[in-house]
Amino acid sequence: MKPMVTEIIRVFIGTLVSLVPFARSRAVPLVSRATLIALVGLFLLANSITTLPYISGGWEFNEYGLSAMLAQLAVLLAFAYILRIWGTPLRNIFANLVALLIIYTVLGMGLSQAVFLVYSNNPNLPVWTFWTPFGLLLICILVGAFRLGRSHGAQAPLRIGSMSAIAVLAGLLFVPSTPLIYTYGATAARIDVWYFAELLLQKPEQPSQNNAYADSTDWERILANQTIQVQAELDATPKADSVPNLHFIGMAPYSSQSVFLRELTATRDIVDMHFKTKTRSHLLINADTTMFSYPLATATNLQQLSVGLKSKVDAANDIVMLFVTSHGSPDLLSVQHYPLPLNQLTPAHIKAALDATGAKHRVVILSACYSGSFIDNLKDDHTAILTASRDDRTSFGCSNERDWTYFTNALFNHAFRKTRSLQQAFEMASELVAGWEKEQKLTASEPQIYIGKELAQQWKVLMQDFDMTTSAPMNSAESASLN
Repeated sequence: MKPMVTEIIRVFIGTLVSLVPFARSRAVPLVSRATLIALVGLFLLANSITTLPYISGGWEFNEYGLSAMLAQLAVLLAFAYILRIWGTPLRNIFANLVALLIIYTVLGMGLSQAVFLVYSNNPNLPVWTFWTPFGLLLICILVGAFRLGRSHGAQAPLRIGSMSAIAVLAGLLFVPSTPLIYTYGATAARIDVWYFAELLLQKPEQPSQNNAYADSTDWERILANQTIQVQAELDATPKADSVPNLHFIGMAPYSSQSVFLRELTATRDIVDMHFKTKTRSHLLINADTTMFSYPLATATNLQQLSVGLKSKVDAANDIVMLFVTSHGSPDLLSVQHYPLPLNQLTPAHIKAALDATGAKHRVVILSACYSGSFIDNLKDDHTAILTASRDDRTSFGCSNERDWTYFTNALFNHAFRKTRSLQQAFEMASELVAGWEKEQKLTASEPQIYIGKELAQQWKVLMQDFDMTTSAPMNSAESASLN
């Protein structure tokens, strides 16, 4: 054990020296296989724990991150085999490159923490001040890789050093990467070139020409504008009439992944089509492209909207439906819009908002991991709660490139297009989700439902006046499997 620890220390010292300008980098003696395996383990561990400073936001194991990290190692190993052609010792160059990635991971997380603190206090700083430190760190790492490769290659130092640098760059930027442990307080989950290309190709929504707050980096003005935006939503809502109505409130509070935005707007359209909520639907969204179109998805805005709806709701006959799609952990729904330090949504926030509407009857639909944990805190005879998962299970489908998460796709895009019954829609959705999860060999999320007796009766009354026509679901990967 002691010789292996000594070898690991020696590898790290040699790697660190390569990062120091003008310091002479020297190759270490041939490392053992055990040391190489230990270094790979340290790389996986470093990638796993570097997100823990965000642990107050909640975290969970992300099995998809493991494949990305193994892919990075495979890239390095492939290049190490190529370098072996020119006489480079395979074990040593691979060990040094892995050590270099460990150093980059730790330094990168420390740098991101420092930059986050700076931007929290100075949100108007230009974008280049955010990326410059990371660019300098990457250049430093690439120079270190070049010098390490050169120190190993007696026959062709320039070629070996260059390919070592390319190996590190390929591992860092060209493998779609996700942390093994991802958190709800973190921002972007990926740092690969494909993710940034996707961001660059997005066409942001243009703010209105008469919008006085068109500077998207002026967060103070954006926050000051929230009350105005929420009030605009309320002003466009008709007053209660003699007919029972459904009021829809939708929230997509996680800004770093646009899947939540896309499925929320599509869900709103489906609800407007089949539940006559066109003038009574409200969206709260955290996304850079919608800051001038919709209020932010925060607990404060939800409460203000709910208080304002009280004068628009027939307390005895109307039903308020709240739909939230986000990441989740037990008793917590993630609210994130960098660089704002926003409160996470809890069962208490949701209950307070529903109470503020004055509506006696409520329907809560939550599409998030562990969302079943909200049921016990919200259930009563006048409330129905539908959740994407059990209180101790994750749900699926929140990848950034998707248009729907599994549960929302099944419930709104399929079931509610065919039936207006909460129970029937839930059963149809649960069956669809179970089939998709089985097909993908995923642990069953087991969606949950609770319907209070009084709510069930009022829902039947509400549905008597509704058109029961059906509509075709939007295309999705799961929808295609049904054909």
